[in-house]
Amino acid sequence: VKNLASQANKSVDEIKAVIEEMNMASGQITQSLKGIKSSATDISGASASQNFALNVTNVNDAPNAALLDGANVDENLSGGVIGRITVADVDLNDTHTLTVDDSRFEVVTDVSGKHELKLKAGVSLNYEAAHNVTVNVTAKDAGGLSVAQAFDIVVNNINEAPTATNITAHINEDNQ
Repeated sequence: VKNLASQANKSVDEIKAVIEEMNMASGQITQSLKGIKSSATDISGASASQNFALNVTNVNDAPNAALLDGANVDENLSGGVIGRITVADVDLNDTHTLTVDDSRFEVVTDVSGKHELKLKAGVSLNYEAAHNVTVNVTAKDAGGLSVAQAFDIVVNNINEAPTATNITAHINEDNQ
């Protein structure tokens, strides 16, 4: 973030650009733009000037969206991984906690902070029961603000080996 105190002699457009740059910065910040001078001259040539300071404080913004890079899973795959979830948030270094509304799924976070949507261990989906499943993921930031996103997960039909049952037949030799 630029030091706004050094921006005192800038035009309004330049000051707006600095403020916009601050809006893109991460974390909680407060910056002061000191020494801004406002001048006015009336029709008779009399003028007045006033110096003032502008304080801009960045506040926490809610995450914008949760994005999933995959949306399918093979049927009968226990603990199958659906895809990686990325949270879009203007607060660039904000941390997020992700939850799901379907108890068959979970979001795991690795040591680097990447989030992955997957089926829980011992859980699989069956194409013959449902071709797709909707799961809602909620991303909550460190300030308690959140965004919810619904994802339609496609269940891939896998060619399963045929199964057979033992059939026993009794035939009476006297029957024709």
